Amino acid sequence: MIDKKVRYIYGIHAVSNIINSDHNKIKKINLKKNYTSKNLTNLFTQAIDAGLYIEESDADKLSMLCESNKHQGVVCEIEDIDLSFFNLDNYLLTTKNPFILILDQIKDPNNLGACIRTANAVGCNLIIKRKSNSSPISPAVHKASCGGTSGINIYESNDLNGILKKLKKHNITCLLYTSDAADERSSLDLGGRRIIKKKRGGGGGG
Repeated sequence: MIDKKVRYIYGIHAVSNIINSDHNKIKKINLKKNYTSKNLTNLFTQAIDAGLYIEESDADKLSMLCESNKHQGVVCEIEDIDLSFFNLDNYLLTTKNPFILILDQIKDPNNLGACIRTANAVGCNLIIKRKSNSSPISPAVHKASCGGTSGINIYESNDLNGILKKLKKHNITCLLYTSDAADERSSLDLGGRRIIKKKRGGGGGG
């Protein structure tokens, strides 16, 4: 049995996006009491049309749920699989053209959300991120991704080296970027893996 976790998404655009793309994951939508916003009215109609359960909540509860006061009057509760349970082997066997982004030690939730948003926009179908020493997929990440976490697989693991070796066995070309390269720009061919390093000043996770 696959473990599931409750996650929270907030912000009008992010919630609207998941209603359109993955509404079956949604357990409940918490909407601000006595709202007057036209955008929230449209979101309410969208949720009703999708047959979703809506609960009115005060602003303090919304802030508590998503750990932010920038919720724009809406917090969506979703039930999703534990990100550690993704079946990478099955993905590699069944996906015709794998397009994977691997993220190592992205600690800032806004940066992680931006990476996810961009990956989704360019057609990436899997994001693999380091589980430890890295930002979790938090409400802030969902908000920064502007709905980019919908419709894309996300897998957490601490064995990124093992994953790269597995990709190599499947003849998948990997382009890696690091801010800690010794040269301004260097390139290495590692038997099927092409690694590009570009120095960008100031190492460490972003």
